[in-house]
Amino acid sequence: ASWRINVRAHFSLARLVMTQTRFDEASGLSSRNVSTPRDLVKLVKAASRDPVISAFSTLQSHEVRLGKSMFVYRNTNLLIGKSDWNILVQKTGYTNDAGQCLVMEAIMAERPVIVVLMNSFGSLTRTADARRIRRWMEAQKKSTVAGFVEEGDQSASGMQPVANSHYPHMTRDKSESPL
Repeated sequence: ASWRINVRAHFSLARLVMTQTRFDEASGLSSRNVSTPRDLVKLVKAASRDPVISAFSTLQSHEVRLGKSMFVYRNTNLLIGKSDWNILVQKTGYTNDAGQCLVMEAIMAERPVIVVLMNSFGSLTRTADARRIRRWMEAQKKSTVAGFVEEGDQSASGMQPVANSHYPHMTRDKSESPL
């Protein structure tokens, strides 16, 4: 069954043109699973178009019955369920190589924004980083986006990429990062 998931993942990567991403296995725990922030933005965009993924990824918890036992799965994104956050889709992750990670699309400064945080020191750091990004964006007087503008993308607002020294993971580094 695992090889079928890998085959489907590779076909999905090709369809999304995620050229810098490789999935070694399906659990997401392998350090051989690698991607870049640019590719993860593509993945978040695709996931946000799927209402099932969006709905399940933003649940605080979900109960599953397996035989006679009930299991409760809790969302590890501490922003889920907070009344001041409107998160459309999200995924947290961790490997030894990548550290604590968070990808999400959320409404910030009255517009949808995709955030990719990699290599946070702890689960609280990625939460605090997301809060700081939102606070920074909401403080801006004019349209500015932190992160990437896809090559060839021309936004109506004329947004340009911004690199912030406080957020080194938001630079235009094209090197691969483990998922």
